[in-house]
Amino acid sequence: MHTKGKVEMHGKELNVLSSNLRYYGMKSQVMPITASPFDLLVEGVARVELKTARHPQLGPDSDLIQWKYNLHRHGIKTKGEVDFFVFVIPPMKAIGMAYSLYLVVPAKIIEDKFTFLVSYRTLLTKYSQYVNKWSLIKDFCTAKNGAQKP
Repeated sequence: MHTKGKVEMHGKELNVLSSNLRYYGMKSQVMPITASPFDLLVEGVARVELKTARHPQLGPDSDLIQWKYNLHRHGIKTKGEVDFFVFVIPPMKAIGMAYSLYLVVPAKIIEDKFTFLVSYRTLLTKYSQYVNKWSLIKDFCTAKNGAQKP
């Protein structure tokens, strides 16, 4: 069950996500929270799920900062219902991050995972190619919408 704070944070970040998409020329529609396996429908074709983390956790090594995101809903993981995950990495002034970062990750890359862990190290190496990469969603929408026209 979501806590009130988590729901409020998710709603705020959903507004920011919608604004970012609009800035890059994409229209989005917020989906009903209980009736859809994804949060936003972008340009009528891209299914986007927003994932938030309140604060970083210490990893198993006790000195490794990481963010943990669940990729399931109430323990159920389904494939093919989401095209992109957008992971919000909140600001961390202690390490010089003054603003949130957004990882725009194609679902097919991580669809077999139940949780998604991002450490500061993997953020800078493995996942840096996905930071604020709104063009992935835009290109997907352009390709899908182009394929649908006669």
